[in-house]
Amino acid sequence: MVVNHQGEQSRHLHPLLEAKLSKNIILYKQDGQQPDVWQTLAGEKDDFFIYDRFDMKWKIQLHFSGKTNRTL
Repeated sequence: MVVNHQGEQSRHLHPLLEAKLSKNIILYKQDGQQPDVWQTLAGEKDDFFIYDRFDMKWKIQLHFSGKTNRTL
């Protein structure tokens, strides 16, 4: 699942992102009236949150420096 940002630009570009994703990947469009998922998880652009069926296992942060930070 991919969770798109709830900002106006992200909502505008939602169909473009959806067209680029595999049909096997769900693109979630956040409701602007609900709490922002990215703020709740302290996530930023290009962050990945990996979950198993119980809880979050990995937060992978990709930055322009090319480094990857992984936290459990």
